[in-house]
Amino acid sequence: MNKLLLVLAILFLLLCGCTFASGGDTSKQSLNEVHADHPKQPVVAATPHSGIIPIQLNEGHGQLQVHKEKDETIYIEFNSDGYDRLHARVFSADSLSNLRFSQIVLPNGNTDGPFGGRMDYMLPIHGIYRLLIHENLMAGDPWGGYFTVEIHLLN
Repeated sequence: MNKLLLVLAILFLLLCGCTFASGGDTSKQSLNEVHADHPKQPVVAATPHSGIIPIQLNEGHGQLQVHKEKDETIYIEFNSDGYDRLHARVFSADSLSNLRFSQIVLPNGNTDGPFGGRMDYMLPIHGIYRLLIHENLMAGDPWGGYFTVEIHLLN
């Protein structure tokens, strides 16, 4: 009886040790799975002091995955490069993400907004635009995590 209890105790400790050791790998695996969903996207780890994140557009299209902290505003910058219309969206795999385009800053310094998670906007002048992404403070709690920004410029 004592030998059986000893064997069960050893098995229990081994199982607990294996589970504990694999706990670190699980978090790495889930982070890799997030990136595997969008393997061609550049990933930018933004911090409150990171400033403005430029998005590279190829024929008016670009996509970027960003990490934000709670209550952090992300600044995405792009050149309208002769295009007249912007279609953009911000989304996350997290169903609780509370994100929106809070403002657009035009090349002349004028601002417009707020918008939702999607925006269609006529680009009245050519130049460098900034999109500010933040939580909707009227609709939910502060949120942090990975999200994706898609930009499509049209004529």
